[in-house]
Amino acid sequence: MIISDDPEIKKYVEEVFRRADEGDLEALYEKAALYDLGEYVEVDKEKASQIFKAAADRGHVHSMWIHACELLWGKGSFPRSLPDGMRYLDTAIENGSAQACITKARLYLLGEFGMAKDTEKSNALRSQAKN
Repeated sequence: MIISDDPEIKKYVEEVFRRADEGDLEALYEKAALYDLGEYVEVDKEKASQIFKAAADRGHVHSMWIHACELLWGKGSFPRSLPDGMRYLDTAIENGSAQACITKARLYLLGEFGMAKDTEKSNALRSQAKN
């Protein structure tokens, strides 16, 4: 449900939703972000999480990173899963996500989720994020 009375905003949101429903991958991500942030529509974190996963599964790299974080930290509508979260995170890295590189660099730096601390790998991922 659109929560703005501004006709231009309504037109924008309707267009994003229409394009997402027609299969536009970037629009699908945008739709998830609108629900996640509550921008122009009512906040619906569960719906956003479901849509981010759908976009991730179709190859949207930023959505892969978001879904990976939701799985790793148990913040989305899916059960926490370290193996699945790491798989999405690694796929996002392979596809050029700087955010995913920084996230995994942090995991190595702090030794989170049972990962061995490894400053060298952390620094390599941070460098990769810059490129």
